[in-house]
Amino acid sequence: RSEVVLATKTLERDQDDAWREINRSLERLKTDHVDLLQIHSVNRMEELDIITGGKGSLAAALRAKEQGMARHIGITGHTRPEVVAEALKRYPFETTLVPLSSTDKLIHDFGDVVFPLSKKHGFGVIAMKVLAAGRVTQFAAQSLRYALSLPVSTAIVGMGTIEEVEHNVGVAMAFRPMVAADMGALEEKTREYATTGMMWWKRR
Repeated sequence: RSEVVLATKTLERDQDDAWREINRSLERLKTDHVDLLQIHSVNRMEELDIITGGKGSLAAALRAKEQGMARHIGITGHTRPEVVAEALKRYPFETTLVPLSSTDKLIHDFGDVVFPLSKKHGFGVIAMKVLAAGRVTQFAAQSLRYALSLPVSTAIVGMGTIEEVEHNVGVAMAFRPMVAADMGALEEKTREYATTGMMWWKRR
């Protein structure tokens, strides 16, 4: 445990349902606490109102933190940067998990909203959908470098084989930040994948 950050999330919106899901997650992970508990996929203001209401899932997350079941509380969003920005006004979440890639940059970019807020308030930013949900694996190394060149704390990357793990570790070990011109060039190379048809999480 001293060498990893163990995270989980809840997709439930109601306090009682979220509490049950949090406990179920700890049972499956065979642990009594996680480092990060995330309220997942908050994409509409209506959902945010429920979550942050007195009987929403945020109350369950706070209970878990108070009882030592979670060290930190985060929020994730896929679709609307303005919803995540509003969530951060209502509660000082310690991390945000949002789509950040060369394709995400081109549609409703979260970076434009989240990065200035992170700099001001000091919460962690975690990049997801780094490979556009597998759409740009032919640019895997460049895409990982792109994400890590942003002002993020870390990036999560789906990996299905040992070879993919070893490849990504190699990219990370040899990491050098991309210059702006190279980032722009990758955006152009992957522009054809920057559609709501391919990027389902960008559909509003």
